Amino acid sequence: MEKSGSFTVWTTYSLEDTEKVYCWQAGPATLWLRRSCREVLMTAYQQSESLSEGAFSPAEKAPADLEWQHWILKDKFKNIALSPSMPDRPLVVTTTLPLTLLPKMQATCYISIPLWINTAAVSEDERFEFMAVPSQVLSSTWFGDREEGKLCYGLNTDAPLNPNDSVYYPHLALCPFTLHNRSSDRLLIKDLYLRTEYLTLYGAQKKIWTNGITASFYGEEIQWRLRYAKASPEFLKNPIRLRKATHKPLDRLIHDTLGYLTSL
Repeated sequence: MEKSGSFTVWTTYSLEDTEKVYCWQAGPATLWLRRSCREVLMTAYQQSESLSEGAFSPAEKAPADLEWQHWILKDKFKNIALSPSMPDRPLVVTTTLPLTLLPKMQATCYISIPLWINTAAVSEDERFEFMAVPSQVLSSTWFGDREEGKLCYGLNTDAPLNPNDSVYYPHLALCPFTLHNRSSDRLLIKDLYLRTEYLTLYGAQKKIWTNGITASFYGEEIQWRLRYAKASPEFLKNPIRLRKATHKPLDRLIHDTLGYLTSL
């Protein structure tokens, strides 16, 4: 198999040979593809026992128990484009170890977010979107109260302070999350609430990144200033934008009425 080990596994592939079945892998996700005349067959599944660094190759045959999905297209569609996107719900991120910030201190942690796989048939002059599937199945959780809360995905992560301390796979995006304790109290971090619609994806340094998030705590009436950056992280060299955020970046004061973070 041809391995890339980087975000370049997200690209366009040829399905010209109708006699072959193709296998695409990234992290725990495996995508099987096949084209027959005007028909494209596709299916995805998760594998938990091993993680792939990224590969696309023809296979002798696909597993017999796959449940294929079929699309009828014009014969000119002979290529498939695979691109990353953010999960379709907000994320409630729980760190493996509790984080405590002393007064007037700040720290940036790096959150590994499992991406969604967007599939599209492409020709020289046309593009047809198929489906989007998660590269990693996340648990569902509810954030907030019954009236104002949201259905989210739950994500457990180490959230290291150094991005190189995490093993990286191409199904992940690294999100720099800066916490700034501007109060005179200690700050205990419980869960981080990420609005994925404000995150843009960038490719750089053989990884996928998002724009940064900064949460500044002021202590007065549990007030925060939450800011989603409008550009890629400054430390990236020649980043390539892979997918634009679906909403404009957020920058506003908020009240911690939902227990977003806790001050001690």
